[in-house]
Amino acid sequence: MTLLIEESDKTFIGAGTVGPFTWAFRFFENSDIEAKRIADDGTETPLSETVDYVLTGAGTYDGGSLTLTSELEVGERLYVERNTPALQKVDLRNQGDFFPETYEEALDKIVAIQQNLLRIASFSLKFLSPAVEEDTYLPKLIADHMLVINAEATSFELTPNRSADVNVLQTDVNAVEDRATALEGDLVAETEARQVVDNTLLSLITDPMDGPLVSASIRDVSVSGQVLTSDRIVIINASAGNVVLTLLSAADHEARNVLVQRARDDVSSNTVTIDPVGIETIGKGPAITLVKGEGYELIPDGVSDYLQF
Repeated sequence: MTLLIEESDKTFIGAGTVGPFTWAFRFFENSDIEAKRIADDGTETPLSETVDYVLTGAGTYDGGSLTLTSELEVGERLYVERNTPALQKVDLRNQGDFFPETYEEALDKIVAIQQNLLRIASFSLKFLSPAVEEDTYLPKLIADHMLVINAEATSFELTPNRSADVNVLQTDVNAVEDRATALEGDLVAETEARQVVDNTLLSLITDPMDGPLVSASIRDVSVSGQVLTSDRIVIINASAGNVVLTLLSAADHEARNVLVQRARDDVSSNTVTIDPVGIETIGKGPAITLVKGEGYELIPDGVSDYLQF
């Protein structure tokens, strides 16, 4: 007989049965067959004869069949391959008996081994139109290095694995994104605070019964001084220098509610300080410093403190 089938492996698709799963290629002994079950996620599980399956067909020219001891489920695959040992067991003696089937068997095994090698070679890397100057040998392996093709595309070389650097870079990117998110939140908070100040300003210059108070006093200040009894709103700009605004005594019967705010267009690094008289306090504390756009409504308690809102 001859070997007319070049294949030496076969894959079967699960359908919820145990088989039998058949193939046409010849195998000589049960030990020539290797089988594995492949899960739908690609996990491979080697199978053992008698424990996981039963074989028939060894030594025949009709191929073989394999029957599992448990069902091959839908989504699973069964992979069967022939791996004929590279051994020469035929012993021929001078002037001995000549049996053609002995030679036939030996030649079949040689071809089967060649088919095994062809199958293995089919899984290897191949080059299209190889040129003489191309070096296809792999370099000696080094820990934490990657195999790449050199700049001339003539050979392989190793380069340090930069995955750790990429991870560090990604961490930095994440930190920047977190900071940007935080800044965005700060901006929203600042916008909301400004809206509160705007609403407060509007309420201070608007009478709920008569509408706008045209006589309400809004005063711009750019130098140090004292709050006036007529002040309702004081806008402070420290572009020309530090400004200290001193409040009227909280016990003064002429002291009124006053809103103090640092101008939004004041981008200077100079300071704006709201200072109570003597040992008096603002919100039970000392003087307060305003930053750009910051403002408070100060209400005298009639004794020695300004309530801060």
